[in-house]
Amino acid sequence: MSTSPAKCFLLDGPLMGVEERRAAMTLQMAAVLLADDGVVDPADTHRTLHAAGYNAIDVMMLAEAARYEAHQQLIAKVISDD
Repeated sequence: MSTSPAKCFLLDGPLMGVEERRAAMTLQMAAVLLADDGVVDPADTHRTLHAAGYNAIDVMMLAEAARYEAHQQLIAKVISDD
């Protein structure tokens, strides 16, 4: 495990492009949730994202958006498989 603290996308990045970075981080988190089946409930979502190394502030701010995105991707996959 790394001894350096995890970076927060909001605090450690430039002020310009916050929305774009937030959207990209949400998509990354959604991919992690889909890969680890962390979409089931909010507690699993938080545990999965913390275990993946995301900063606690990012998890608090973006977990629900990432979970929603992961649900949308699952629904799209089910619909396209039919």
